[in-house]
Amino acid sequence: MRVTHRIAAVLLFVFCAGHTAGTVLGRSPAPAADAVLSAMRTVHFDFHGVDRTFYNMFLGLAALTSVYLAGSALFAWMLSSVDAAAWRTVRAPAWALAIAQLGTATVAWLAFFPGPALLSSAAVVLLIVGNVRGPRSLDARRL
Repeated sequence: MRVTHRIAAVLLFVFCAGHTAGTVLGRSPAPAADAVLSAMRTVHFDFHGVDRTFYNMFLGLAALTSVYLAGSALFAWMLSSVDAAAWRTVRAPAWALAIAQLGTATVAWLAFFPGPALLSSAAVVLLIVGNVRGPRSLDARRL
């Protein structure tokens, strides 16, 4: 078992839970932003034949982000249980997950606040360390 991938999975799940809770609460981040949030909820427009608000789109993108984070957490957890004989098969997707999380961490640092940025950055480090270490059994040397 790769403890690094398991810890990364827990961090990604915490990120997902926090993101989802923050989205569901739907509060503005500051009193000065209340007017913007109100307009996002009340101003309607036609979007490809469908009546929408920017808040509808905001919620949709937030839901997609939560699904992505949940899937990432699940995938990291699954990678933590891959045995040495199968590691070669999952090596490329494991690195794809690490790269995707690097992108997530970058966006979090540039656009959000320290909580999600730190969680995703720690997950990136753990995924990279786990991927570099690879299989930890004697049979792994033959891969």
